[in-house]
Amino acid sequence: MSSRTSETVTHVPGLRCYPCPRLLISSAEVDRQYRVARQTQAIHAMMRDRYYALNRASNVLIVVASIVLCSFTLAGDAFYRRLGISADEGGFIVGVASVVTLVASVAMLLLDWGELGQAHALAVERFDEVVRRFRQSRCDDGLWPIEARDALTAGYWEASRTSISIPTRRFNRLKSRYLRSAEVSKLKSRYPGCPRVILVVGVRLRDTWRFSRRGGCGWRFLRRT
Repeated sequence: MSSRTSETVTHVPGLRCYPCPRLLISSAEVDRQYRVARQTQAIHAMMRDRYYALNRASNVLIVVASIVLCSFTLAGDAFYRRLGISADEGGFIVGVASVVTLVASVAMLLLDWGELGQAHALAVERFDEVVRRFRQSRCDDGLWPIEARDALTAGYWEASRTSISIPTRRFNRLKSRYLRSAEVSKLKSRYPGCPRVILVVGVRLRDTWRFSRRGGCGWRFLRRT
């Protein structure tokens, strides 16, 4: 927070009015909010795509399993004999598979991956609007107009408050993935002919080397923590 202040006057009937100082939001804090908003938007997009993919895959598997089990149920004894099993054994296997399919269907309903994907999709839309406002308000010199900082901060915190939370146990992994993607994107612009997998490996090796060589204290820092 910046040490600069502005003064507002509160008028209360019957009381003497005194100026009330109000802290202004620093440009560095707005920079941080803009950076975090972009990162959060990308992480929510990853979670959205993950849950949508899980929902589609589970639905396809359940439908395919149901069709196969129905066809086995209608099959006669000759069909099971061709498979090298008796009709009783085939019926038992189909019954067990049907129960497993039913349990999986109930589990899919309880997990509700489609609903989670929609919640993260809504969060992506909210933070997309926040990022858009930040970009529109930013000056050519990279600073933020004082009169726009309160509105930008309010929009940032409103999106954070109303959006689905990111699981804590996945946050660091998703953050690393986002930062790696950003670095690989920069390298891809400079070296468009280089395969992406080489750029990814190069980024990992570069950062590991920099950490180990960082003043000779990188690994000592890990041991202390």
